[in-house]
Amino acid sequence: TQSTWDEVFTLYGSILSKTSVKATNYTYPAPPLNLTMSLLTNNEVTFTWKNRKNYDDFSVNVHDDDKKLIQALTKRDKGVIIRDLTPGKKYKIQVQTRFRELYSKGVAIYEFQTGCYPIGRDESRPWLIAFWLTFVYAILITALCGFLAYWLISRIPPAPSMPTKTAKDSSGVKYIITASPLDGTKWMKNEMYQLGR
Repeated sequence: TQSTWDEVFTLYGSILSKTSVKATNYTYPAPPLNLTMSLLTNNEVTFTWKNRKNYDDFSVNVHDDDKKLIQALTKRDKGVIIRDLTPGKKYKIQVQTRFRELYSKGVAIYEFQTGCYPIGRDESRPWLIAFWLTFVYAILITALCGFLAYWLISRIPPAPSMPTKTAKDSSGVKYIITASPLDGTKWMKNEMYQLGR
């Protein structure tokens, strides 16, 4: 925004007034830039924006889905917090720059919808939602892998058992002897299973 100062005289016929007044010629200010929503809950929203130099303040108007003006604010800072909104409803915010008596010809517009969550839950924290989703997925994957491993193990047939019988050695001590795993005809003495006389 630029301003120039000119002297204005009164002219009557060919007579020019001896005194003059200063008049100001202003150009329209630039509209807000990069209107961004930085926080959204079920009943509150925060917006920020950028702007060039030479401005007095910003005019903020909020309309509901029925195009009804519900809030009209004037902000000096480059940001605004809009409260007391209805959960799950659509809104539209319009921001204009004001410099002296002129408003920017362009208007920054942003349409949004509030959340439908219990009071206190903040939709602007995706990391918290991602953490819980990751935790649930990890449990499900672990359970699935455990079930698959159990199913595969249960499909493995048990090792065949070798036939056993009791016998006495030359000293009369009883032992359990098992068939040879090679041909099943030769019997082997198992020293671990001494049965006594």
